[in-house]
Amino acid sequence: LSENETLISTNGGLSIIINGELTNEAPICKTYPDSDSRLLYRSEDGSIWTFSDTKVHRYKDNIWKTYDLEDSISFRFDIYDIFPHGETAWALFNDNTLTNTKYYNSDIVDLRTKLALLDANGIAKTFKSKDEFPYRQGTIKFTSIGDTVFLKNTAGVYVYLDTGWAITERFNVSATLTPSYDSKFIKDSNGNIW
Repeated sequence: LSENETLISTNGGLSIIINGELTNEAPICKTYPDSDSRLLYRSEDGSIWTFSDTKVHRYKDNIWKTYDLEDSISFRFDIYDIFPHGETAWALFNDNTLTNTKYYNSDIVDLRTKLALLDANGIAKTFKSKDEFPYRQGTIKFTSIGDTVFLKNTAGVYVYLDTGWAITERFNVSATLTPSYDSKFIKDSNGNIW
């Protein structure tokens, strides 16, 4: 996208503002392979990521690639957030067999969160239980330093170590201090995470 273009996600797909004019006739919009776009992200490599209820989409080199989580998940679910990280993305999804909360009703915090790791080949791994990843009721936030991915929830800060998640003391979160459920990671211009 150029400086005078702004991409917009909608529950009807993608639109773009070009020189102050709203349109969905631009190639990036016309080739979008879904009818819903919930949020937009730009990863460090310049890719554009978005998602709908069961699919994650990545736009790179003028081509959309779709990751259909229904290929690996056999129960009712919907995606409610993603964290792009280089050539991969983490998709947070809600187990709809355990709750009625949906993305478009997100003011009700009753999610039963699961997690999927997407890579160039598709869905590399899913995390569906508390034993597989540090799920806690409430907000989950991600950030990264280089190749290292961190996850924060109300119990602490965790690091992904290729085989699974482990709590980390890198942020000096002690047993008596836990992160607020709604606090975010913040990266400053020097690459520090707060």
